[in-house]
Amino acid sequence: MALWELCSRFPLLCPKSLPSMPPYELCGFVDIAGTDREVQLETPHFPHTRGLHITSDTHLQQIAASCNDQLLKARQSSSTVLEFLSQFQEICSNAAKSVARGEEGEGVAELNEPLVRCLLAHLEGIGWSKVKEVAPNFTSFTLQTTDARGRVHVLRVKAGDGYPQEEPRVDADLPDGLNYSYDQVEGVMGVVGAWEGRVGALQEFWDVLDHLDERAVVLDPHRPHRHHTFRRILLRNHVNVQVSLSPDQPRHLPHCLLFGPSKLTRPMGTHLTQTFEAWDPERNIIENLEHLLGEKVVVRRRNVD
Repeated sequence: MALWELCSRFPLLCPKSLPSMPPYELCGFVDIAGTDREVQLETPHFPHTRGLHITSDTHLQQIAASCNDQLLKARQSSSTVLEFLSQFQEICSNAAKSVARGEEGEGVAELNEPLVRCLLAHLEGIGWSKVKEVAPNFTSFTLQTTDARGRVHVLRVKAGDGYPQEEPRVDADLPDGLNYSYDQVEGVMGVVGAWEGRVGALQEFWDVLDHLDERAVVLDPHRPHRHHTFRRILLRNHVNVQVSLSPDQPRHLPHCLLFGPSKLTRPMGTHLTQTFEAWDPERNIIENLEHLLGEKVVVRRRNVD
């Protein structure tokens, strides 16, 4: 694909210079939902998309952030800069029209441009691949990461007008919340670093609970979340045992609470008191419980094709 083909399709985009070979830099405007939006393209491997970088005005950056997932897929499926830029125009135009429809009759909310510019810079520092969703007014956004075992984790962030001097509010599905020291210079980038570090440190904790969820009949919680530290499971004699794990020492002896008729739970409690020192961190949690309680755990039925 020649450079003139791209400029023919987007006549308001012009190369800054005309070198005989890439990289090419183009600047100008792209029509987004009937409005010309300022953009600048860096295409180090033209006509291929590898290394392609697009910068734009604040409004278009906000629109692009709101449909980041679609743009990432479009980039992966595009073989040329022209193909991706065409999809970029279509996706952002549809997003802009959707926002406009939602604002009809309500008035257009005035953007806090310093806040938006700061957040855009910080989100770019985090990486757009981790941005799952951004609110139209940029006051809140959702980040996503995948841990070493393939588990997906979400961080919800709400930033006030005083960001980054004002600490944002965050919500993370972690067993002990998210503890961090806020730095105004790093802003949400520092928060994300602390979040990903804590997610990495909790791998063994979630491994143990996932083993229970996969093998045992879990009565409570009905829908386990990553912040839950306990499971109440069914034993063969219809007694329930609730095990509560330490997030930082998940393979150590958990706190055990027995539910059921006293004629059944009393001897099991006595057996547990006599055998708790035999808990072996090298064994899986189900084997340990069966050894200490003297009773089998009810195993989930597996579907057989």
